[in-house]
Amino acid sequence: MTQSGSERQRTIPGLDLDIDEVIDTPARVSDTALATVDDQVVAIIECTEALANYVEELHAPDGFDQFLTPAECAEIAAFVDALGNNPARVEEFFERRTGLILRQRNPDAGWTVETVREAVARANERRADPDLPPFAHECFALLDALVNYLDAFHGSNGFREVLTLAERQAVAQQINRLLDDSANS
Repeated sequence: MTQSGSERQRTIPGLDLDIDEVIDTPARVSDTALATVDDQVVAIIECTEALANYVEELHAPDGFDQFLTPAECAEIAAFVDALGNNPARVEEFFERRTGLILRQRNPDAGWTVETVREAVARANERRADPDLPPFAHECFALLDALVNYLDAFHGSNGFREVLTLAERQAVAQQINRLLDDSANS
């Protein structure tokens, strides 16, 4: 049984901001970051942007505007587990701005789970830096929240591999079914 949409969390843990207010922050500040912060922070922001796009893709077509409840995450985790092992995931990655039409996917510009975990570690090391602009701290908190969220519903082992495009589409259908079911109950 799912909870109603009004019971779903809409704020980013660690920030007093609604998802809608912060989900586009990495894309909005990308150019500013290049001019104002060091390369490590820029890489963390770019990783956050890519991961936000991945989460948006998993919530297509409506996009990511609320966290699933723990019960809903468990349902999606069971669905992901039922997909079984897929050797194609080894080569899978996600990118910044994945929605661009006719764009050639570039594995060298992509992000993997390992690079995301490294970005989280670097962000945690930099959190206490008082000289970083507020947008960097927002991106750090968003990155942490997205990884924790993916750990909750990306299967019983958490976020350990990037799902293939077909699997992402199947997960999006399941998430939409859950959201539609709870809206209609």
